[in-house]
Amino acid sequence: MKQSQWQRWVIACILLLATATGHAAEVIFGGETILGCTLSGKTYDCPSYTSAAADIITIADGYSVVGDLDQGASARLLKKASLIGNLTVTGAVTMGVEAKIEGNLTSSDGTVTLDSYAEVTGNLYAGTTVTSADHAIVRGNVTALETVTMAASSHVFKNVTGTTVTMAANGIINGDVSATTVSLAANATIEGDVKEATTVSLAANATIEGDVKEATTVSLAANATIEGDVKDATTVSVAAGGCVEGDVSGTTVTLAAGGGVGGSVDATLTVTLAQGASVGKNVNAGTTFTMTGDSTVGGYVTVAGGTRVEVNGYGQQDGNSCNGGISRTIIKRQWRQIFMR
Repeated sequence: MKQSQWQRWVIACILLLATATGHAAEVIFGGETILGCTLSGKTYDCPSYTSAAADIITIADGYSVVGDLDQGASARLLKKASLIGNLTVTGAVTMGVEAKIEGNLTSSDGTVTLDSYAEVTGNLYAGTTVTSADHAIVRGNVTALETVTMAASSHVFKNVTGTTVTMAANGIINGDVSATTVSLAANATIEGDVKEATTVSLAANATIEGDVKEATTVSLAANATIEGDVKDATTVSVAAGGCVEGDVSGTTVTLAAGGGVGGSVDATLTVTLAQGASVGKNVNAGTTFTMTGDSTVGGYVTVAGGTRVEVNGYGQQDGNSCNGGISRTIIKRQWRQIFMR
């Protein structure tokens, strides 16, 4: 066999082997000719482009692709790159600063990382984790089989689901959150409900506008607020200036100095109000109710199913507000406990 024939035979075998084994090919939308696409300026129009499952896809700085990229091993959108269409890969997806996907993003088995000001207009799904940098935006739902970590001022417009959801300062979620652990840093906001959580913690000035349902531990730091109800929790603690504007039900409820509940409190064991704490309506404690000086209750107190006590002499007050929202003066009790068995 002549050398040239032998070389052609070897090349043909290599190409055949690569095809058979799904050999990864790097596809770069960065000025090169791409089969099935036409390039005009820095925009690829790809009505008939077909990606391969093993492809490593890159959209270069400032380039745009119009059309779905419906399979691949991984994908990168570099700074200010954009995709007008859906992106589906098995592995990792990284989006650079100001990169944008106008569609859904799916990483069936990998991680998704959004850099500062990156944006996804549709839904985002990750087989492992989702991590966003500051000011990143997802306008659809975010679902991760593991953790969702949102940096400062990042924003999700719909629901978030993960094992752990962590929000940095000034982060916003407009929908509901379903996770085992939910943590809000200072000034972070969840506008919907928090569901299926074991631990829910709000740092200073953080806000949950909906309800918190069936959490094991709920803790509010100074000036944090839950505008809805806390339902069927195990332990609820409210720090100074913290407020649950609705009702609270659980096993143990503790309000630190200046902490408040705007509605009623129903605990199967104990309710404790420190100096200056307030409950806007009724209190029902299964075993023990403790009031410290200047703490207030706007309605009735019942302990261990015993006789109802009208603490303030007026009965239940109107309104649902924390910290000073009660309209009449209430009896002060200095370090006394009520035991009614």
